[in-house]
Amino acid sequence: SDGSSRFGPNRKYGFFPSGAIGWRVINENFMKNQSILSDLKLRVSYGVTGNQSIGDYAYLSNIAVSTAVLGGANPILQTGAVPSGISNLGLSWEKNIQFDAGADFSFLRDRLQFTVDYYVKTTSDLLFQVNVPQTTGYSNSLRNIGKVENRGLEFSLRSFNVNRKDFGWNTEFNIAFNNNKVLRLDGRPEFLSGQGIGHLQISNTVLLRVGEALGNFYGREMVGIFHNQQEIDASAQPNAKPGDIRYRDINNDGVINDSDRTIIGNSNPKFFGGINNTFKYKGFDVNLFFQGSYGNNILNYGRFDIYSLNGNGNQSKDVLDRWTPESPSSEIPRANAAGGRILSTFHIEDGT
Repeated sequence: SDGSSRFGPNRKYGFFPSGAIGWRVINENFMKNQSILSDLKLRVSYGVTGNQSIGDYAYLSNIAVSTAVLGGANPILQTGAVPSGISNLGLSWEKNIQFDAGADFSFLRDRLQFTVDYYVKTTSDLLFQVNVPQTTGYSNSLRNIGKVENRGLEFSLRSFNVNRKDFGWNTEFNIAFNNNKVLRLDGRPEFLSGQGIGHLQISNTVLLRVGEALGNFYGREMVGIFHNQQEIDASAQPNAKPGDIRYRDINNDGVINDSDRTIIGNSNPKFFGGINNTFKYKGFDVNLFFQGSYGNNILNYGRFDIYSLNGNGNQSKDVLDRWTPESPSSEIPRANAAGGRILSTFHIEDGT
């Protein structure tokens, strides 16, 4: 049982039990007459952990200093104080429940070691800044909402390739596969999230939807660039100009707007892992470590600026190949193209 003063007065405490069982199979009598395995252990565990990673006094409506111009015909700048957020006296622990089943194998007198784990982790009562109607005076509120599931497989391999007096070489390899899914939100089937970055202020970039994975980027789908007026007249963007980005009309209503947004990428890799080689020679050692991921997307906020071509900042060298009447590009829009702050697949990159 654990308590935290970061939570409301009635929900400060949480209960977090855990337990594990292991069976050292290699010690059993029926394993003594075999020579393939030098170690074998089976493991099962279950446990609950709590997360309190929020700011101090976050459940309260704190008071912040504010200024305003008051005074009628002779106004002056006045300093006062205002509530900086919406209080939530029922705020409490975020809980993670995890089941794990694994096995450890060793071969060739422990020179080759292999581990495999399967897990299911369910996170409930997530601590999340939920968007609220701005008629409240605020844009979001910290609450406990929803449930998210992660399940996956992890493999690791360690080998002692060479083990001599003056020279040694060891290799370690691991790979992990994880799939997550939103099981429940705050009663809504879906909502948008994601804060703006600095001057861009492009928010609501991520779609949270029950049954879908976390980290789904949400925007328009770029299907090319308009090359002439005939293409514009036949499209759902009658106010576009040659060189502007062309978007897919998702709902086929003949109008391009926010209703034509869709899932345009996901930040989660299909798998990730690494390989590590260590070489030792007398008093020297060399370590070579490589890691990577596969199948994830990246939302590149930088493309909003370095492809904007508005004359106010540095640009990517790619814009030298932008659309012009003499050299029509199908990838980089014209200078001063419309829709410079519209999130689309133009801003999504392969993160592999």
